Amino acid sequence: MIRIILVLFVLTYLGESPLHAQEFNASVKVNVPNIQNADPQLFVTMENQMNDFLNNTRWTDVSYKEDEKIELSLQFNIVAELSDQSFRVDLYIQCVRPTYNSEYKTPILTHVDKDVFIEYVPFMELNNSQTNYFNNLSSVLSFYAYFALGMDYDTFSPMGGDEHFLTCKAITATIPQSMIDADPGWQSIATTRNRFILLQDLISPRMRGFRESYYNYHRHSLDKMSEDVTAASDVMISALRSIGEVNRNTPNSMLLQVFANTKRDEIVEILKASSSTGKTDVYQVMSKIDPANISKYRLIRT
Repeated sequence: MIRIILVLFVLTYLGESPLHAQEFNASVKVNVPNIQNADPQLFVTMENQMNDFLNNTRWTDVSYKEDEKIELSLQFNIVAELSDQSFRVDLYIQCVRPTYNSEYKTPILTHVDKDVFIEYVPFMELNNSQTNYFNNLSSVLSFYAYFALGMDYDTFSPMGGDEHFLTCKAITATIPQSMIDADPGWQSIATTRNRFILLQDLISPRMRGFRESYYNYHRHSLDKMSEDVTAASDVMISALRSIGEVNRNTPNSMLLQVFANTKRDEIVEILKASSSTGKTDVYQVMSKIDPANISKYRLIRT
């Protein structure tokens, strides 16, 4: 069964072995094109070590059962070899969670972080970087671990991910200027669309309506589909209308574009079979948030 995360209460750690209590079922892959200088074994070692780091680090004080773990997929595509131990990568992130009483797993984050700078020495230490900077790879992995936790918690309780998003913010505060200069993902320039801006967008008070609708979309729509498809679809439509209102107040939000990238196919697949007259509203909302993919949303109008 899906856990109902009670974020308003203090949860007591009961002493289970940490080896059975980690939060993630993470899968990390490193895709390597033609490399001139680096030893190919370096990427095998890096991939194994990142998998071990994400899956065996204890990220919270909450004990997770095996079927409660968050599924997190990271794909590092090496796009430039700067030296035999430093690279630029495009990082593809996807996080999914199960829906109640169903085999369906819903994506809660789909995102591409481009031009990430990493340096990797075989078997270098990777550390949870919530309070200290160790190296950029540790910081990027820690940032997305807590970001994924926050997105997951937001689907179970209104604003439930606050603690984890604040940890992400704390991580950004530890990054030295030299690394901010090297990795554009940490830069606070308002015209960029990077991990720093995504986080700032998410925790902004202007986005409270989005986050509340995001909760309703998952907890009161997707998790209720097995009980009453029509009623659950109506809740989804209502949540998307509310997200449309947020978009009117904050057009061109990076967070809303990430939402569209994450949910585009799901929204179309669920609502194209619905008989609700509200589908036209959803088409109008999503065509404004995600105009490049307007042809896909036409399916829900018919």
